Amino acid sequence: MIADKIQVVTLTCDQYLDTRVPAVKETFGQNFDTIFLTDTPVDEEIVGYNTPKNYDGIQQKYTQFFLNHDFTKFDYYFFVDDDTYINHNNINNLGLDELDPEERFCLLRLLYLGETGLDMHGRQTGYPMHKIKGKNTQLPLYHPSGGAGFVLSRAACLSIQNFLKQVDEESLPQSGHSDVTVAFWMRECDVKLLPSDKLWWNNPESLYQEYYSDFTEELEKNAVTFHYMTPERMRAMYQS
Repeated sequence: MIADKIQVVTLTCDQYLDTRVPAVKETFGQNFDTIFLTDTPVDEEIVGYNTPKNYDGIQQKYTQFFLNHDFTKFDYYFFVDDDTYINHNNINNLGLDELDPEERFCLLRLLYLGETGLDMHGRQTGYPMHKIKGKNTQLPLYHPSGGAGFVLSRAACLSIQNFLKQVDEESLPQSGHSDVTVAFWMRECDVKLLPSDKLWWNNPESLYQEYYSDFTEELEKNAVTFHYMTPERMRAMYQS
């Protein structure tokens, strides 16, 4: 089964260890090998590196995780936020069985960051451009939607890990958002980006009401992820 070849890495923080983390554990987390990346280390399942308990600390969480994690145990690593729901019943819709974990790739909801902070539609994103630092951080950049989740092959993770072990702190590409930071690392490692329309950056209700008039129940049934899901909504969807 493809689910047995995936480790889910859930980005969280100490604040949500008693709310969002149990919701993940009680729902889709039961169907994958799931670990949680938080601020303060707890155990082998809830990993932390004593990083700052703020948004900027997320960059350090990812850096330390990629430097220290054993990426040889699974074929694929599925990175999601703690308010992202994975529909395990639809995991085959990502087509991972047709891909090779020894190839460097990232399966993602493709986003774009232009030189002046514009998205691919020419709209201003409000991105904190002043937080981009390090070498080879030129824009434009295609990057994943962290909320929609993204899947890295084993080869991609190992390549990023090797890159981080060799780069000095001053040269390390960083930004204000972890999904953009990881995209800089992927570009350094020639990781191929494979867009997927099965990864969604919002919850079904918002997609219906605000974004897609053609977001149908059929599309919802085929989706693999939804974002901005409350613990209650996760449990309801898992039981449905």
